[in-house]
Amino acid sequence: MTIDFLQIEHLLRNSKTKEALEMLEECASQANPLEMAQICYLQGNAYRQLGNWRKAIGNYNLALQYDPNSPAREALKNANEILDFFNHDLYNP
Repeated sequence: MTIDFLQIEHLLRNSKTKEALEMLEECASQANPLEMAQICYLQGNAYRQLGNWRKAIGNYNLALQYDPNSPAREALKNANEILDFFNHDLYNP
């Protein structure tokens, strides 16, 4: 089975996040390690779009376990910077 990463990225760009996650789940069972790195990275992006930062960061970390050179490294850095910037005191006086 060939994984159509372009189609999945297209779904994510068009806010069809749940469809993209379903496709990624289907592909994961037959993926090789480099494909798994890409799957985990895209899952991280999908969960970030949904606002689930915990799952996004978990998937980025998993992608890095499969491939230390994955673009998940930059995505993880960006996610951590965003979360570090969030000031809880402003929202919970």
